[in-house]
Amino acid sequence: MNAQAVKTKLFISYSRQDDARIEPLYAALVARDDLTVFRDIHDILPSEAWQPRLEKLIRESDVMLFAISPASVSSEICAWELDLAAALNKRIIPVVLEPVADLRREVPEPAAKLNYIFLTDADDFAAGLGKITYAINLDIGWIREHTRLAELAARWQAGQTVGAQPLRGGELEEAEAWLLSKPQDAPEPTALQRRFLLESRRAQSRRQRRGLTVALAALAGVALLAGFAFVQRNAALENEARAQRQTEIALAETARAEAALTQAGAERDRAERNFDTARAAINALVFDIAQGLQDAQGLRLESLNAILSRAEAAVMELRASDPENADLRQIEAAMRVEFAEVYAGSGARQQALASALRAQELLAGLLDSAPGNRQWQRDLSVALERIGDLRLQAGEVEAALAVFTEGLGIRRGLASAAPRDAGGQRDISISLERIGALHLRAGDSAAALAAYREGLDIRHRLAARAPTDAQAQRDIAVSLNNIGDLHQRAGDTVAALSAYREGLQITRALLAGNPGNTLWQRSLAVSLNRVGDMQLRGGDRAAALASYREGLEITRALAASDPGNTLWLRDVAISLGKIGDLQRAAGDLTAARAAFAEALEIARQLAARDAGNTEWQRDIAISLERVGDLQLQAGDTGAAREAYAEGMEIRRQLLATDPRNTQWQRDVSLGLDRIGDLQRRAGEMTAALATYREALAIERQLVAVDQQNTGWQRGLAITLNKIGDLQFGAGDAEAALAAYGEALEIARQLTAIAPRDAQWQHDVAYGLNRIGEVHLQAGAVPEALAAFDAALAVIRNLLAAEPDNLQWQRDLAVTLLKTGYLHARAEDFDAALGAFQASEQAARRLLAVDAAQALWQEDLARSLDGIGALHLHREDRAAAQRAYGEALAVRRNLAATDPEDAAPKAALAVGLYNLSQASAPARAAELLRESLDIVDGLARQGALTGEQQGWPEFLRAALVQVQADSE
Repeated sequence: MNAQAVKTKLFISYSRQDDARIEPLYAALVARDDLTVFRDIHDILPSEAWQPRLEKLIRESDVMLFAISPASVSSEICAWELDLAAALNKRIIPVVLEPVADLRREVPEPAAKLNYIFLTDADDFAAGLGKITYAINLDIGWIREHTRLAELAARWQAGQTVGAQPLRGGELEEAEAWLLSKPQDAPEPTALQRRFLLESRRAQSRRQRRGLTVALAALAGVALLAGFAFVQRNAALENEARAQRQTEIALAETARAEAALTQAGAERDRAERNFDTARAAINALVFDIAQGLQDAQGLRLESLNAILSRAEAAVMELRASDPENADLRQIEAAMRVEFAEVYAGSGARQQALASALRAQELLAGLLDSAPGNRQWQRDLSVALERIGDLRLQAGEVEAALAVFTEGLGIRRGLASAAPRDAGGQRDISISLERIGALHLRAGDSAAALAAYREGLDIRHRLAARAPTDAQAQRDIAVSLNNIGDLHQRAGDTVAALSAYREGLQITRALLAGNPGNTLWQRSLAVSLNRVGDMQLRGGDRAAALASYREGLEITRALAASDPGNTLWLRDVAISLGKIGDLQRAAGDLTAARAAFAEALEIARQLAARDAGNTEWQRDIAISLERVGDLQLQAGDTGAAREAYAEGMEIRRQLLATDPRNTQWQRDVSLGLDRIGDLQRRAGEMTAALATYREALAIERQLVAVDQQNTGWQRGLAITLNKIGDLQFGAGDAEAALAAYGEALEIARQLTAIAPRDAQWQHDVAYGLNRIGEVHLQAGAVPEALAAFDAALAVIRNLLAAEPDNLQWQRDLAVTLLKTGYLHARAEDFDAALGAFQASEQAARRLLAVDAAQALWQEDLARSLDGIGALHLHREDRAAAQRAYGEALAVRRNLAATDPEDAAPKAALAVGLYNLSQASAPARAAELLRESLDIVDGLARQGALTGEQQGWPEFLRAALVQVQADSE
């Protein structure tokens, strides 16, 4: 490549009516040392013809800046300049200098579809200039070479009649490397540039090639040879027919005719052999190109159009020699199937589907004429498989199941005729795998398991026949992962983890023998995520985080090697979401926020490439809800509401396209649960109850479809608990107890399935706590104490397995507070003090991790309140003062942190009153006056809750009593 062109050439297209507006931007750009700026007012001589000169300037420019204004969008000259730049595949940077009423309609087509930079009077000039500079410099080395090669190609085209020379040697190899290394956002090479490089390669007359360039050049050559062989074969066949006619007509010349027939037959045989050889070569090369694009690490898939169009041209040139020839139609069909896989991997779903449908059309036509052709039947089954995958991506589940089932039928027929054919048996296992996944998606676990097990049995038999076959081993790993998914849905964590680990072990062994295989690298990352999920379910968060991080490291490396591979990019987002969940649970909100934001950005980028891809749309919704959860945890209710609403809109739209899709039904119910949580937090209790009930109705339907699905059962229990909370808050203790009881029964059934599942154990503890609260409010002390004690036993078991779990530590602190209070009511003061002290210790452990957590500070203050009350009951005023005094200090700090929040102020008033009870009269009076001032202020603001309305009168009476005692 030319390394001497150190300056970037920029052409500014604008309307002369905008001279005053363009001048500051022009001056800023001209001042840069790395730019040469072309502008027609300066760069065309007075006597010079303007259009040829402008065309020359645009051709020589690396980048065009189009200045958008009402004048420029209606200018014919600006439109001509834009069209020329677009025809030359120049980078175009649209900059809005003056608002236009409807940008997308009024801006000329080459710029309308691009991202605008705004530099109007209302915009920050420096910021806009920075964006322009970034856009100019993006991949500028590749862009400059684009300009250089375009100029060389134009000279070559103009000089062909007088012997112009193409590229040679190292310069040609560098140009071919440039063609294959196009950055994602760079403009495409032009058709002339591609033809220039192809003709240069042909002129070089080399036989030894490397990589894909070898295959492409060879493909072009083989296409020509195959075309010649085909013509040769046809000519031989015509000679044979002519000789036959001579035999029939000229019996007198029998000997001569027979000699001609013999010679023609020999020509035909030789031509057939030549054509078969050429056909096999072109088929192999097409396949090699497609496989190279899919599997080669580091090759950018954005270059696939440049490569595949050349391969397609060679094949279609051959087909044009005889459009109805069955052999040539089969070659095109095979090419379309392979190219569909390449397009799908790059995220070009519509191109992939069109390619696969064309293959189906060609193969169906071939089988109409020869229904017994086994190769064409198999090729059709592969095309149907591609189509099914692409239909499924678009959410067309029934259409996908139909084509998968059709393909399976074809493959079973082929296998019945050749039961020892390993390839045919493997094809059946692949179809079963896809059909099993669709059954699972529809909630039919039994049908899914049957399909998966049949596929696994086939794969075990194939691996036993060929123990060293790496593909057979990988197929087993894939089946084990599928069966692990089923065990996971059924709640059998142990069986799921066992299946996942067996598959993981196989994949690691495969990679040890071939570490560069990107397909196996991705399989390893997916398996690590599955293992991490089960480790998390078992309560081993550290192991889960290690698994997720190893998987993320793999997916990041894959995505970095090929940023255009949408599958690998999505894998990065999935791993980030899992890691972010763990970081959020551990209280590391900053790290979780970064992980969620990156995952959301990736999901939006993918969806922008293909708005019809339902998987990518769903990824956006999931990421939005994670972001919303974090914002809600941080107290930003407005931002959380926006995130939840956007996610819910996506989920409802998806469900509308396929109302029977159980996964999308579940997604809607989860989104409703989150929105209900937010409404509840905002005090919108009626709206929250309606939202939860809508979610509950969906969850009951799901559980009715598949009673073995533990995830759906748990979702039902969670929503029942939330409804119970609202009913409890509204004073309907009976309804609340019924909801909590049903949820607890579900949780206990789940723990019976998997007693070591930490998540389900925690659900049991939560349900017991809620039931204890209802009994506590009703004054049923023995029932409440029994529920809390049972919850404590579960929480302590969980902490024994994972002592650093912050959520469980807080659950312990809060539940101990409740049992302490109940023991005190039952006059078991020793037990009460022990509970309060244990709660204090738990709160202090939490604050050692994060001293700023307001909830944990309040937990500590409440524990100290309980300890102080018991010391006061025992008339140990000094100990009571110490406990109450520390609690008061905590509450002063909380109230000072957020002076506008009424809740910390009310808690501070309580702390002041508590300390007054252990203080001497004079000090007690001071404390009561301060408490009364706070409560009176809250009353004037209307900030006292219903149960707090009597506080002012109570504190005044207490103050009067203290003052009387002091006299």
